[in-house]
Amino acid sequence: MKPFRTFAWGVYLVAAVGFSCLIIFNVVRSVIIMSPGKMRPDEVTLTIRECIELSEDLWNQLEHQRQQLGSMTPVGHVDQAWYQFRLDWMRRLRDAQARCAIESHERKAISSLFARLERLQVLYTTHAVQYAGEVGGTVDGFREALERAKREPSAGRFR
Repeated sequence: MKPFRTFAWGVYLVAAVGFSCLIIFNVVRSVIIMSPGKMRPDEVTLTIRECIELSEDLWNQLEHQRQQLGSMTPVGHVDQAWYQFRLDWMRRLRDAQARCAIESHERKAISSLFARLERLQVLYTTHAVQYAGEVGGTVDGFREALERAKREPSAGRFR
């Protein structure tokens, strides 16, 4: 093999491996940041009633944010807003789980409640991403067309 080819292959492999390592590093870092880990149980444990109310409040926050997907502008970017909400919401969920001592054997029902809530968040995240990608552009296009139609001089005749 000629020295130039060897050098070219070497440069190519270094660049390809370096680029791949950067991508892998950034993906792993992003996953770690977006997935807050479980916290150690708090020293003061909430009552079962308080834990139920806390889970209901978290559910209401999650549901409210899901309902807002269609009203955000532009709709094509609701997934980005969802991810920011999700990160804050996951931190509140982890805090609630720690305060409710869900690892305790006496709190199986509470543990199940929080597990279902976390599962809902995963499904809603999938929904937000799909909504932004599949429906968002169409909704944004419709809104723009609607605004243009309202500005047309002939639109005033039909009022």
